[in-house]
Amino acid sequence: MNLLRRLGHLDVVIPCHNEEEVITHTHGRLTGILRDLARKNLIASYSIIFVDNGSTDATLAFLLKLFRSDDHVVVVSLRNNFGFQGLLTAGLHHTSGDAVITIDADLQDPPE
Repeated sequence: MNLLRRLGHLDVVIPCHNEEEVITHTHGRLTGILRDLARKNLIASYSIIFVDNGSTDATLAFLLKLFRSDDHVVVVSLRNNFGFQGLLTAGLHHTSGDAVITIDADLQDPPE
């Protein structure tokens, strides 16, 4: 019995604060996984929503570079640090998918 059903659109919300060292790796790893899900016809489309929480390093510059090079990337930039709950709320306001996943930018938990 197959218990999987195909999702139309999947959003992944990624809270970011001073993540310049990991953001490119995170994007690459998630993109590979999400493309594989689309290839297997488990999702129709996806967005990766990065929410920068007032980073003081080059995180925002890295995110904007990803935004310009990948149509699946959405960047939400908060002027100040609004804490984790404010960060997630901002990210969730920019979702429109059939399902939403949140994951840490440092991939502390394996995205697979």
